[in-house]
Amino acid sequence: MNLKTSQTDPIETSLELLEAENQKFRNHWLWRKLGCCPEEFFCAFEKHLNKLQVPQEQWEAAKQRLRESNRVRAKENSTTFNPKHLEFMQGISV
Repeated sequence: MNLKTSQTDPIETSLELLEAENQKFRNHWLWRKLGCCPEEFFCAFEKHLNKLQVPQEQWEAAKQRLRESNRVRAKENSTTFNPKHLEFMQGISV
């Protein structure tokens, strides 16, 4: 007896979402404007970085600072607007 529910497998849903987001990334306007694909861009960036001879630890520290900054900014942006707050404000307006 098959007890399969109408809900899809969460792993399959996650993989479909990942594939959709990857497709959006590959089709971003920036790549069309630059005339390359993301793989070509990051390969060229890596070559340029190697030519600059930036020490690995300095590069990793800069990446870590940027990641932390982006994480904080994303958290701030996600908490600044809560639709429930808007509904609450609409309910108490005169």
